[in-house]
Amino acid sequence: MKIIVISLVSSAERRASAKRQLDALGLEFEFLDAIDGRVSNHHLLGRYDEKKFLIHYGRPANKGELGCYASHYQAWQRGVELNEPVLVLEDDFQLTDKFTAALETCGQLITQQGYIRLQETRKSKATFEKKVGEFSLVKYTKAPQGGLCYALTPEVGRRFVEHSQKFIYPLDVFVRHFWIHKVPLFGLTPYTADGGELSTNSVIGKRVKVKKSLP
Repeated sequence: MKIIVISLVSSAERRASAKRQLDALGLEFEFLDAIDGRVSNHHLLGRYDEKKFLIHYGRPANKGELGCYASHYQAWQRGVELNEPVLVLEDDFQLTDKFTAALETCGQLITQQGYIRLQETRKSKATFEKKVGEFSLVKYTKAPQGGLCYALTPEVGRRFVEHSQKFIYPLDVFVRHFWIHKVPLFGLTPYTADGGELSTNSVIGKRVKVKKSLP
């Protein structure tokens, strides 16, 4: 399975960390140059619909969030172009020593499941599906936050793209609202990727969801 690492060209320390970890595991990958919503005028940023974002999320999007969404959108497109499943990583990851085994297991399951998350989660609900070797496949009933590490098929990537004509949620909120895109979301536990020390300095900035008034 091809590994795509979303990373700003300017993020030298993060890129070095990502390369060091994946090289150590003998895994091939490619960097996808992320879109920096703070400074870029990329055409995908024009998909932002502030009125609908306000309605759905109670506040305007910050520019880092828009760049994040646009970057993942490009990763989905890359999978569609390749016509094969891809694993998407954000560049501030920290992998466990079980990651290679999880990736192999994920490769066995992804065609049937469509979307599998490998990222650690602390706020989610899931039901057990089946045991696969040393891992368990779970299906989310309440999907978690974050888009640090997940695999998806080109069919799922195409569906995410189709339902992203307008950016009206943060990226991970869109993904976990599976009633929008009708893609069931699965995870592989124990999780084998989490945010490392570099994740504390996010270009997205602090996200605050405000309580929406009736108007």
